[in-house]
Amino acid sequence: MLPQRLLEYATVWLPMLLMLNGCETALSGDFCTLYRPVYTAETDSVETRQEADVNNAVWLELCQHESPSK
Repeated sequence: MLPQRLLEYATVWLPMLLMLNGCETALSGDFCTLYRPVYTAETDSVETRQEADVNNAVWLELCQHESPSK
């Protein structure tokens, strides 16, 4: 019979470690190349619009000297 500690590792920690691998594709490039401005709608919450505005303001501040990508 497996020791309790080994059983805990096998049932709890192993699946968590396997999930860290994930299936997300890594992107490479700088922020100005990868970011696209976020547009909001009137139906979006005030909080959502504020968060989009903050992100877009960072993009404008860092990338305004570069021409926008297609």
